[in-house]
Amino acid sequence: MSFLAGEEALVGDTLLVGTVGRADFYPEGPTELYHSVFEKLLRLSDTVKIYPCHFGAKHGLPDTRATTLGHERQFNEALTQHTKDDFVRYMTEGWPPQPHGWREIMWKNTHSEEE
Repeated sequence: MSFLAGEEALVGDTLLVGTVGRADFYPEGPTELYHSVFEKLLRLSDTVKIYPCHFGAKHGLPDTRATTLGHERQFNEALTQHTKDDFVRYMTEGWPPQPHGWREIMWKNTHSEEE
């Protein structure tokens, strides 16, 4: 989920500084991420300042807390993929193993407490 307020956007885990959010935890993830990034976020102006949820060494990311879409278009390798198939392949090949407990985390993130 992303929120746009004027020329600033809170982009959650969708677009990070220098990369995109990991999307290999369920089969549709890379395709859904492609649509979110390429068909929604990248339709915005280069000047839009983005604020991702994660940054810093703890997450293996730069310490930069914000960036612009223009900067990411120019330097973010994930955004240089030319087709949806290229992007899906980029997002599914060569990633480290899924972290311990990821199934439980995904279940908690996608189900209500009542289930």
